[in-house]
Amino acid sequence: MVALRASLTAVALTAALATAAALPHSAALAQGAPAVAAPAAKLDPATENYVKESARQDRTAIDASKLVLEMSARTPVREAAKKVLDERTKAQHRLTTATTVQALGLRPDKAGDDGEAVEALRKTAPEGVDRAYLRLAIENHEATLRLQESYGRDGANDALRSHAMAAAIEIEARIGDLKRLAAELDG
Repeated sequence: MVALRASLTAVALTAALATAAALPHSAALAQGAPAVAAPAAKLDPATENYVKESARQDRTAIDASKLVLEMSARTPVREAAKKVLDERTKAQHRLTTATTVQALGLRPDKAGDDGEAVEALRKTAPEGVDRAYLRLAIENHEATLRLQESYGRDGANDALRSHAMAAAIEIEARIGDLKRLAAELDG
């Protein structure tokens, strides 16, 4: 039984390595070349828009969360911001990985943020920063959820569609948490 399992594992690893080696960008990535070294696959406009908008929304959530971690004195708000920061950073990393593996030629990790929203949060008076952050986070997560659900349902790229469906589940749960916290603050 152990020999059979070892044999099957060896076959699976060999197949995976052979497949990876056959990909045109694998050698370049293994040698530390930037992800854009591979020729970019042809993107449909909806996929390109999805990647850019998803990355922008992640960046806004990340930047706003970092800011509220500096500005907020309330532990529950800081804990929520830390969760958002961790989850959206991981989501952005997964999106970057998916676009790199697919050789799409996009760099979601270089996307801009919604600078106006984050700047408005920065200018908020200290006593209002928690509510302002929660309002921004809920709006951002709701927009992101609509985007992820739409691409998960109708997207052309299988890897990105899978990413979108997984992200939608995580984001939906976080919206509930953020709304509960906002209700507690208003309470």
